[in-house]
Amino acid sequence: MDAVITDDDDDDDVDCTTRQRIPDNKSVSRPTSFPKVDGSKLHLKGVTRKSMAPYLCIANNGYPPIVSKRITLDVEFAPTVAASESLVSGPLGFSVELHCVAEAYPKAMYYWTKNGSMVYDHSKYDQTNKARYPYETEMTLRIKNLTHDDFDVYGCVAKNSLGEDSGTIRLLQYGGRQNKESWFSSPSKSAASEIQTGAASSAHQPVTVTINDPPSARGISTVAAKKGVASCRGLSAPSAACHRSPTPIAFKPRAGVKLRRSGGSFA
Repeated sequence: MDAVITDDDDDDDVDCTTRQRIPDNKSVSRPTSFPKVDGSKLHLKGVTRKSMAPYLCIANNGYPPIVSKRITLDVEFAPTVAASESLVSGPLGFSVELHCVAEAYPKAMYYWTKNGSMVYDHSKYDQTNKARYPYETEMTLRIKNLTHDDFDVYGCVAKNSLGEDSGTIRLLQYGGRQNKESWFSSPSKSAASEIQTGAASSAHQPVTVTINDPPSARGISTVAAKKGVASCRGLSAPSAACHRSPTPIAFKPRAGVKLRRSGGSFA
């Protein structure tokens, strides 16, 4: 059996009819008939990963024996990874599974990360990779006996000689209290009807404002107009940190920012 190796979107010539390759020696359902092309040359234009398969060239002049030769077409491409769900929830003490689907050829290395650090198999985690097609793999991370420390951002990564890609899944506590009522926290008590950072006044210690669930963050469910209050005095501007709990995604000190009271909150 010969092999032809090409890249995505290339044109190639082979002599064959298509038949699906069987991954991991497992049987798969196949059609009972295949497309046929007459002639000594089969031109494949703009081949993609879906073109990957063995092709069979058959020579038949009406007299036995019939002679055939199989040629395998392999298409090389960098990995692509898609998370099955961007948000997954699970209750404390139970197990949960995270799923991603990766496509790559040549074969990729697959692994998971938690908050950017690689996850290894042990009593807490089980990782499995199941080949579904010659170039497609289902990645599964099973997290056992959930604790508060497990609720974090997880990544599924595929890497081969042509590149790498990753997907992201945020694991939340099912039935747990998500602190969406208090976006702002401060050691100071609310006092003024308007806060002007950087305004000249008597010197006091700076205030740190923390935004726990910014409403503009994609994929995070928040409650509108539910804001806490922090008072600010002195020349120093407060520093604001945005979080997709517990991982910071932005840090932005700003001067000259106004927080105006609207009803019982600041906007």
